Formats: sequence, C-alpha cells, structure tokens
Amino acid sequence: MTIAIVLGFMNKVAEGEVPRGNMNNMFVQQTSYLSQYNHMMFEIVPCEGGWYDDAQNPTSSAFGAPQFLNGTWKYVQEKWGIKLDRYSYVDQLYACNRLLEEEGLRHWYASISCWGK
Repeated sequence: MTIAIVLGFMNKVAEGEVPRGNMNNMFVQQTSYLSQYNHMMFEIVPCEGGWYDDAQNPTSSAFGAPQFLNGTWKYVQEKWGIKLDRYSYVDQLYACNRLLEEEGLRHWYASISCWGK
C-alpha cells in the first residue's frame, strides 16, 4: 500500500501538481496514517538529500534523496533479492521506507542532529 501512495504522489510531482519545494508537507498530509518509521522518512529525507533524487554528498558515496551509501544500497538489494535503480526517485523512497520499517533508524543516525529535533 505504501509504495502505491509514493507512486501516486510522484505522479503528481511529475505532472507539476506539486512543486518540488512543497513535497515534504504535501506528502505528510497525504500519508498521515503511516507507521512511526514511515513518518521518519519525511523528517530524514529533507535533512539528507533535500528531496532531490540526484543529491550527491561530496565527501562520501551517499546519493539520492535518502542519501544511501553504496554499501547500504548494495545491502538492501541483496537482502531483498531485488534490483533497484539507484537513480530512480521511486526506488530510493521505496528502499528508504522499507529499510526504516525493517531496521529502524540506524542507517541515518549520522544526521540525527537535523531530523531528531
């Protein structure tokens, strides 16, 4: 169900119905029933990649809106037995959401000073 919400929301963004800068607030409003960890995605992503699917950390391999490290990206694909497109916004948010649900916040503790307020 959650991936369907993400896809629906991303279609609205792609069609220009939701300006990129308003994504966080609009998405939170549309997904108010999600679990604790799903909600954390909307705190973490603005602190990490700022909702930009091509965000690149200049000092590490962290990439995309949720800022996945190369090793973490490889890990989730192996763990779930699926191939994800690192450059796909939908795949990035899917992986972030699923990883938060399965493993909690540990992959994003480095930025807790931003999202943990």
